[in-house]
Amino acid sequence: MKIANEHLARLESLGYTTDEARFLYVVATFSGYFVPRQFIAFTGAKWGSRSANLTRKLECRGHASWREYLQVDGVYHLCSRVLYRAIDKEHLSNRRRHSPDFIRTRLLALDFVLANQEFEYLETEADKVRHFREELGIGQDILPVKEFVGSSRKEPVLRYFVDQFPIYIAPAVGNSASRLTFTYVDPGHASLAGFRHHLGAYKRIFAALGPFDFVYLSNTSVHFVRAEQWFSSFLEREFSRDTSKALSGYFTLRAKWDAKRFAELSPEDVESLELLSQRFRGPDTERLYSAWCAEQRFADGLGTFPGDKHDPPDVRFKCRLISSGRVISKEPELTG
Repeated sequence: MKIANEHLARLESLGYTTDEARFLYVVATFSGYFVPRQFIAFTGAKWGSRSANLTRKLECRGHASWREYLQVDGVYHLCSRVLYRAIDKEHLSNRRRHSPDFIRTRLLALDFVLANQEFEYLETEADKVRHFREELGIGQDILPVKEFVGSSRKEPVLRYFVDQFPIYIAPAVGNSASRLTFTYVDPGHASLAGFRHHLGAYKRIFAALGPFDFVYLSNTSVHFVRAEQWFSSFLEREFSRDTSKALSGYFTLRAKWDAKRFAELSPEDVESLELLSQRFRGPDTERLYSAWCAEQRFADGLGTFPGDKHDPPDVRFKCRLISSGRVISKEPELTG
């Protein structure tokens, strides 16, 4: 991670030490929220006056506030426009108040970044859009986007990468080249619904990329096995070149659904059906499905079926368990 000397100098001019300035830059950029243990881990200091000095200065200067949230306990929130303006990130949403779920997610993301400062992060929405457009030549129309409509605006505002999960370029190790890496931060959700939605939002950009890594981050390993299985299934169903096999599987599941034979569908079947229905849409699929349902040979129609328009991406999937700011486990890689 590279922090401009200018940004550090501005933070120091507000009354902070160099270590405090570096920490505040990382917090403001990736989270907006922090707890004292994260500053202790960042500096390698012991509990005592050092962390107390930082939090006292933040509160006295009006740069941060202490808040308590249900299921989060207490956190410090960097909320001052002055502080964000000092690092040219005045418009980051991190300085606004958020839900407890958002805060839990951001604290985990901060733990990961603090433990991996050697990575080159795409820090802001603008940095991410610029990298994919200018460095990788990927059209902005396929980047993950969300529309926001305000009462005072006539046109919706398009925001990209609204999840704000860390995206970085890991340094080359040995004979391995550096690779673009995406992350998903799960703060302990009860299901994988958010993860599935996230993959759906990113599937177009995945299809346009060369090799990349994907890291699933959480403070619990309860979903690790299923997350790996779902990601593998996602790659197979979204990007497999075996169109005939994929269509046959889709039609089998869809026929059960259409006939309301729900008892024959497992939760994994329903998830697969959802993915395949997104992949295979349009009149060509409907014609083939009608032939399949009528027990006619639909293989003849595959010759003119559009099929897949992209090759399967070269992907490595990993799970990381984060506990008290430490990345303490590594799961086997899944190569797609």
